[in-house]
Amino acid sequence: MRLCRLLCLAAIGSAVPSAVCADFPNPYPAPVSGARLTPETSPLPSINGARVLGVRPGSEVLFQVPVSGERPMQIRVSGLPSGVKMDSRGLISGKAPMRKGEYRVKLEAANRHGKDAGEWVLKVGDDLCLTPPMGWSSWYSYSEAVGQDQVLKTARLFVERGLVNHGWTYINIDDCWQGKRGGKNFSIQPNKRFPDMKSMCRAIHAMGLKAGIYSTPWMGTYAGFIGGSAPDKKADYAGLSIPEKDRLQEYQIFGRYPGVHRQHADRTGPVWLFDRDARQWAEWGFDYVKVDWKPNDVPTTKRIRKALDESGRDIVLSRPSGSVEHVEELSGCQLW
Repeated sequence: MRLCRLLCLAAIGSAVPSAVCADFPNPYPAPVSGARLTPETSPLPSINGARVLGVRPGSEVLFQVPVSGERPMQIRVSGLPSGVKMDSRGLISGKAPMRKGEYRVKLEAANRHGKDAGEWVLKVGDDLCLTPPMGWSSWYSYSEAVGQDQVLKTARLFVERGLVNHGWTYINIDDCWQGKRGGKNFSIQPNKRFPDMKSMCRAIHAMGLKAGIYSTPWMGTYAGFIGGSAPDKKADYAGLSIPEKDRLQEYQIFGRYPGVHRQHADRTGPVWLFDRDARQWAEWGFDYVKVDWKPNDVPTTKRIRKALDESGRDIVLSRPSGSVEHVEELSGCQLW
């Protein structure tokens, strides 16, 4: 698969509300006030966005046909493989065929102003994310105060404001969602601001969108929460943690950046737990993970990709830009 890099997942939203900032100071200034104008959307039907979706054999298919124009809108489809269907909103879902190949699907959209038509390809094989991902990341909107309610609010705005009709797809949680390890996988569990990750992902999918999450192979993340490895099998970080009285949040055990560096948690620990986390993300229903660390070496990238491949779900991997000389070695890692 060719290696493409996402320059920026566009962020929408405002600065953290002042009520929230009282507990979680926002390190970013409020946006500049003033109108931001975009061209009016034509009332005519227009099929937009990606025209190909990569999935592995037998994996879940989820694709919202992105059609702009005045509602009501009739969306029709023909040529879907067995096991895949489309509802009246244009949400294609189901299970991909077990046989690899390209399934060419005809799309049609019509309203009182006119019609549009085009082809969409369901590519069943080894490659994911065949086109640049378009979506939102929580960091520059909510930073350390991110929570389930804000994530779902943003997803609803993607639908209400029509972004989903132009190919915007991913609703991604950045750093600061983490609590402590536990559960059947001994994986990172969410903090109290995320009471039900599985229902949150289900709600995002029902809106025709996909859900993303964040982690690192290090013992700690840049914002000071636990990562995908640990100093011992019990995941006891006590020897690296700052005192409880100095923490901004209960589970921000390494302190705000650059705390992860001061506490020497900016490294992969002797016990690898990322594979356990990947299984948990798959069970919750996540479709994308941003994995953040530096230097982002090839062996660790391959180890991460292996964990995602064995998670039981198609999960897109995003990592920081690497060196050009490693492109050949990383060509099989399904990177974005």
